[in-house]
Amino acid sequence: MKRAGIAPDRSPPRAAPLRLFHLMPPLLGLAGLLLTGCGPDALASRWSPAALAAMHLVTLGVLAL
Repeated sequence: MKRAGIAPDRSPPRAAPLRLFHLMPPLLGLAGLLLTGCGPDALASRWSPAALAAMHLVTLGVLAL
């Protein structure tokens, strides 16, 4: 019986995960600047406009990759 294992020849190219690691710090920085610029009320509720905008910025940045 043959066991399924990791097949290096079927893995995605190296550039695929590296794009995520290179672009996530700037996206998180932009979200942090957004939250910092909006003051302490930005994190008072998860439904505040600034918190929603930061969450969408990070989520859409990851999904766009």
